[in-house]
Amino acid sequence: MGFSYGKVQSVRQNFQQAIYYYQKACDLKDEMGCANVGVKYYNGQGVKQNINTEKWYHGKT
Repeated sequence: MGFSYGKVQSVRQNFQQAIYYYQKACDLKDEMGCANVGVKYYNGQGVKQNINTEKWYHGKT
């Protein structure tokens, strides 16, 4: 679901919604979910850019 919101596939692009679902996946130990949240923090998409937070999420993969 987060992929759909983050990549515009039949839904309106919404980075905050994408991050919400990516974080849910990360909480369930899904490595791609953690990596995708990290990418959003790295690029500042839907959240304020924060390299430390990005590194933390990528460290969970």
